[in-house]
Amino acid sequence: AKEGPLLISKSFLFNKNYFCRKKISSEKRYQDLRNVVLKFNKLMGIKLILTGLQNLPCEPSFVLTPNHQSFMDAVCMIELLKQKSSFIAKKESKKYVLIGKAISSIDCQYLDRDNLRQEIQLMREVKNSLKNENKKWIIFPEGTRSKNKDYAVNEFKPGSLKMAMSSAVDIYPVAIWGTFRVLNIKENRFKQYPIYIHIFNPITHNDYKDMTTHELASFIQNKISKKILELKKLDEQDMHKYLKKKYQN
Repeated sequence: AKEGPLLISKSFLFNKNYFCRKKISSEKRYQDLRNVVLKFNKLMGIKLILTGLQNLPCEPSFVLTPNHQSFMDAVCMIELLKQKSSFIAKKESKKYVLIGKAISSIDCQYLDRDNLRQEIQLMREVKNSLKNENKKWIIFPEGTRSKNKDYAVNEFKPGSLKMAMSSAVDIYPVAIWGTFRVLNIKENRFKQYPIYIHIFNPITHNDYKDMTTHELASFIQNKISKKILELKKLDEQDMHKYLKKKYQN
């Protein structure tokens, strides 16, 4: 596969940008990674089908909260967002050979849920970056990939929203459908992989200021779950058309 040599050749770039991150601007490190992502997605035949683009955030600071179907969610979010962004991920993600190096090179923060002191310190750092450094963060509130047979959304963890709520920044829910197919040997190999992404209207501080973290997590989870059902139905219709055209030819 063409994408393998590309990623291997670029692993040096990820390493360099990580170890020299104090000398290389965060903007350049992000654009380096995004350029690799754009090439990789093109080689893979990934096609983003986007709705809600008018809601794409342009504020200095914000938090995006997508659902999580595979590590390709992060890859697609990087293609989607031209502006410098980073991730809050579980500590296990750092061990992934390529994706771990890639997101580490753009200042990903890793959360150890078994270490309360580290979690509190991380929350303070992220909160400060949202207030004072105009940082943009992507966090998957499910905490891990959906392993449900139908890729239904897992329960959102309320604690994942504390940093955004305490910083009073806008929260953008994002629904993603289709990333589970990419690099999945159990799925059929297609020349093109459609990935459906919907960006919701922002949930502002005025919207959630009277909510608890549990209430907000449930609210966002329900919004995304409903949209996932719509995207799944659209995907099935498009896939039927694709297969019909394929076998007619």
